[in-house]
Amino acid sequence: MKIIHTRVNELVEEKTPEELAELGAPIPQDKINLAFEALAGNQTVGYTYFNKELLQNIGVTGVDREVIINFAIRDVVDINGIEYKGNMLHRLSGWENITYQNRNTEPPEFILNKKNYGLNATISIENIEYKGNVSKGTVSYRLYGETQWKQITGTEIPITVSGTYEVMLTDSAGNSAMDTIEVTLANKPKIDSGMVPVVYRESLNAWVIADENGGDWYDYSSDKAQWANIMLEDGLTVEGDIEVLDDNKTILVGKKVTAPGSMFVWIPRYMYQIPVANYHTSTAGEINIKFLKGTTNIATDGTNVQIANASGGDNWNVHPAFCDGNKTSYANGEWDKDITGIWVAKFEASSSNPSATNGGGNTTELNVKVLPNITSWRGITGPTAFAVSRNMVNSGNIYGLSSKSDSHMIKNSEWGMVAYLTQSKHGQIRDEANGRVWNNPNSNYITGQAGTGANTASTSTSNNYNEDNGPKASTTANVYGIYDMVGGAFERTAAYLENSTMTRNFLVGDKKYIDIYIISESEGDRQSNFNANSERYGDAIYETSTGRTGESNTNSWHGAYSDFGTNTYYQFIRGRRIGKW
Repeated sequence: MKIIHTRVNELVEEKTPEELAELGAPIPQDKINLAFEALAGNQTVGYTYFNKELLQNIGVTGVDREVIINFAIRDVVDINGIEYKGNMLHRLSGWENITYQNRNTEPPEFILNKKNYGLNATISIENIEYKGNVSKGTVSYRLYGETQWKQITGTEIPITVSGTYEVMLTDSAGNSAMDTIEVTLANKPKIDSGMVPVVYRESLNAWVIADENGGDWYDYSSDKAQWANIMLEDGLTVEGDIEVLDDNKTILVGKKVTAPGSMFVWIPRYMYQIPVANYHTSTAGEINIKFLKGTTNIATDGTNVQIANASGGDNWNVHPAFCDGNKTSYANGEWDKDITGIWVAKFEASSSNPSATNGGGNTTELNVKVLPNITSWRGITGPTAFAVSRNMVNSGNIYGLSSKSDSHMIKNSEWGMVAYLTQSKHGQIRDEANGRVWNNPNSNYITGQAGTGANTASTSTSNNYNEDNGPKASTTANVYGIYDMVGGAFERTAAYLENSTMTRNFLVGDKKYIDIYIISESEGDRQSNFNANSERYGDAIYETSTGRTGESNTNSWHGAYSDFGTNTYYQFIRGRRIGKW
């Protein structure tokens, strides 16, 4: 009887009244009189019949008795009874005064995971562990700041709005546990022919082919900053199916990259806001970012803000690199239509012959490569760099790309587009210990390198992009970002001042490929030309700098160089060593 009572107590703690009602069987007709007598003439309503086999079904073994059980009052009655000292006993003595120890006061445990599918995501509740005898629970969730909980059936929550979500698991005994998870929705990367999605697996210290629809290819949330990466087909080789561990230690089957193709990183369409305290100063601040849906100006977090699309502190601007320049006469480096995002080279460009002088030199006979741990392509003029960038989509190219990819030399607006996302919680600034991209100090101009600190000076020894300090030189503080934004070789952009010699050097008719800046009356004065473009936004020049003053010329955020062109010195140089931008 003690064994049965113990199990009854466990079942009451474990199951709902509806589930308890399904246990046992109705009292058989030939047992009704025995049950009635055992209850001393009281009603049998609420009692369920159990024999040896039915007791086994509820986990009581080795007991060959017939009992009736009322789970509501935890009463166990042996209908045949046992005679003891002239009395017929049917119950455990003092059963109604038994004090049961509640073994189910400890809350359940679980972990949260998420899958990202562009403008939709799923939060899953995994590795659930109930305590005591509880085996079931209910899941509720709410967006942080909301008051009402929403209950779901199952363990997967569909998400259509960016934000931080609170998830609560309540077991059948009433114990609850809660956790939070950030979900950031952003436009799904556009895949052209020749583009192969990849993810980095720490267990292999290698890239693995990703399923573009699998949900773990990218995650732009601040807790992950896992920007989407692809490799092109130039030189890409992979092993057959192998077992790998994902970030949650789940065994997956994947294809390991044994030789990389040129790598690019997806920047989804977004709007940004530079705090007024940091606007047009040399004091760095966090840039606020809202990712946008499709080609619209609708934020994925469901909020509405006044869009200014103008240079100014606290202004919300849709970054011009994603916008239609036909509406603005390409005043801020726009494209020829509204777009959902842009693929940007992951490393400084190298050439198909990196052992050549300057890693390639001034020629259009070589192909662009975008790889880590390779000598970067130097000694090349702006127009030549422009030409080889456009050649990447020529018919029969080595990358497998179609003309839809529209490859081109990066513009100032696009360089600023990467820099602004870097300076947000979705990029390097989330690394509280550092909060800035580390310099690539390698004196041999090896791509994707980092030193021993943010401002390590020129050295021939440095860390590779995926080792030790290497990820600190990434825009995300991990291997998923863009490298060589600081240090390495200088980066020229497709930009020039009106009426400068650059106009003749870039033989381009389509304005979407070139940023054209206003030239002041004092054509040879850099600061005057800088001031003449004060209304321009998105390019990480006027908005994040006070301009070129004095010989030090370090008037941008993080003490970086702030250069500007003249009528004769027309090149825009980005990524100079020591400093951020």
